[in-house]
Amino acid sequence: MSETDEEILHQGGGHTSTMDLKDHLRTWHGFVAFIKWQAIGIAIVMILLAIFRTNG
Repeated sequence: MSETDEEILHQGGGHTSTMDLKDHLRTWHGFVAFIKWQAIGIAIVMILLAIFRTNG
């Protein structure tokens, strides 16, 4: 976890939820990693489409 994650964990606060903050941060980091790899994959597909275009 990064320093900001540790700061968030130690802030506490008066929130009430059913999801533990560590689980939330783990889910968020997984989501960000998933989106990053999706963007990389889309960029690769676009490059391949530009290289192997059949018209023009």
